[in-house]
Amino acid sequence: MKSLRWRLVAVGGAGTDGSESWSPIVSESAQLTSAEIPVGWIRWTRVGEVSVDHGGDLVFPSVHPVPGIYRFTINDGPETVAEYIGQAAVSLVTRFGLYRSRGKKPSLPLANKTTSRNARHLLDALACGHSVSVALVDDHVIAPDGQMVMIDLADEALRDGLEKKLIAWLCTTGTEVLNRDFNPGWGGATGKPRPQDDMEPVPADEVIDRDYLPFTPRQMDDHFAPVAAMSDHLAYYQASAKRAADFKAAAPAGTPAEIRQAVKWGRQMEKDERFWVAATLMQLFHAPNRIDLFAKVLRHCLGDTPPDSLPSWEAALGQEQFLYFEANLPSPAGYSRQLRPHLCEHILVPYLREAAELTSQRGKKLEGPRKLMRC
Repeated sequence: MKSLRWRLVAVGGAGTDGSESWSPIVSESAQLTSAEIPVGWIRWTRVGEVSVDHGGDLVFPSVHPVPGIYRFTINDGPETVAEYIGQAAVSLVTRFGLYRSRGKKPSLPLANKTTSRNARHLLDALACGHSVSVALVDDHVIAPDGQMVMIDLADEALRDGLEKKLIAWLCTTGTEVLNRDFNPGWGGATGKPRPQDDMEPVPADEVIDRDYLPFTPRQMDDHFAPVAAMSDHLAYYQASAKRAADFKAAAPAGTPAEIRQAVKWGRQMEKDERFWVAATLMQLFHAPNRIDLFAKVLRHCLGDTPPDSLPSWEAALGQEQFLYFEANLPSPAGYSRQLRPHLCEHILVPYLREAAELTSQRGKKLEGPRKLMRC
């Protein structure tokens, strides 16, 4: 990123009206880092207020689809109640749209996520009659010598550094700060950022399985999509873990065939792909540096360049991520209608075809929903 400085210099002596004329000249300067830009140089531009529409959903002022740093200010008349500073890595429009969509579904899992939490704050503030304004960091700052220094808010390192510096400054103003990271006001802060998704350790006897799924049922339950017609997601994992625990507690007995079956049943979890995938994704998702880890996995599996002309996998992951296991994906109605009269073409095994025909005659579904893991 090359920063540009504007400086005023005299050009051509006198102007047509006899006065001295000045023109802005652009000169290239050394690259500036966030550490070289004091908070006092940064300028905020107010872009408007947040409101709610007739449906009770958040409406944000118009902004450009560019990266940036934004600030929400909640006011009770002339008094500032609370503030939040955040950043949009790709687009301010997309970022504010995410606040709007999360505000529509406050009961979704992971409601403690930053976007959901802030959406709730904004809705509650507006419901109480408070006002909420939005300001953006200007893409140029004014140095003490009067020179205008252009800053590239699309530069990830610069943007991250400025955001952290601004949050730290906001924490010194005496207003309530809604940010968690870099905020000494949040419980447990020790002067260094506490990753919001770093999961607290729990005793080994509370997890589903210490080796193959070292997470509590409550931690896992936050990662199942709240869709209709879904059974108890955890029952499968807990039942398999219990069979494994029972097998370890007592050696199987009986005939050789019964022992083989007991071993197969009791150790099934060890080879169960659902356990392996769930445990791996949970570990990655709740790591302090999850974006770096997921980006590394994506590069390893899909190559260095993401689709849709995105600059990096980190940019593709965005500022907020969600992990859902076993999202319900039923067969499309059109596919089911097409399948029923053509069972003979799709099912070759006679007894399976007869069972499918009987199922179809009873009006039941020929296929169950697919179980997907989405991140």
